[in-house]
Amino acid sequence: SSWLAGTFLCAACRAQGVGFAPVPPPVSVLPPPVRLAAPGQPDIDGYDLLRPLAKGGMGVVHLARRRADGLTVALKILLPRTLVDPTAREIFKREIDVTRALRHPNIVELLDYGAAGDSFYFAMEYCSGGSVRAVLKARTRPFGLEGALELARQAPAGLAYAHGQGFVHRDLKPENLLL
Repeated sequence: SSWLAGTFLCAACRAQGVGFAPVPPPVSVLPPPVRLAAPGQPDIDGYDLLRPLAKGGMGVVHLARRRADGLTVALKILLPRTLVDPTAREIFKREIDVTRALRHPNIVELLDYGAAGDSFYFAMEYCSGGSVRAVLKARTRPFGLEGALELARQAPAGLAYAHGQGFVHRDLKPENLLL
């Protein structure tokens, strides 16, 4: 793969002249930030934060409830220390754009995005089964043949769809495969 226009493209796509599938307009203007209700705890309008689920290099993912309809979501919030880094902000915006552009049963759906306080956030479909890594850590033995085959069928189906749309997932690992 080679880095091209903000993502990696495989040799076959480069040889075919494949660029990027049309994506929705970039998230260039997010709502203006507002003051946080409490230091350290973002007040994301329309969402109740229930508990942290995961923390990555750029953000924290919380289990949250959408107030409008009670839907449980995964709410990713950009970490405050990354806000001053223009590259981190652009990567976060690109993640929103790409997730918004991809609609497939094996790809987590983007539900909402915006700004809160000095930070950006986006709400995604919540996968209650957790990550493959968490499930494997909790199990006393590996997945059975049927479970392993189902994972081996579904994950590549989502990746193939994304690839067909011009995107490559650059961080595929058990922590990012959600059940």
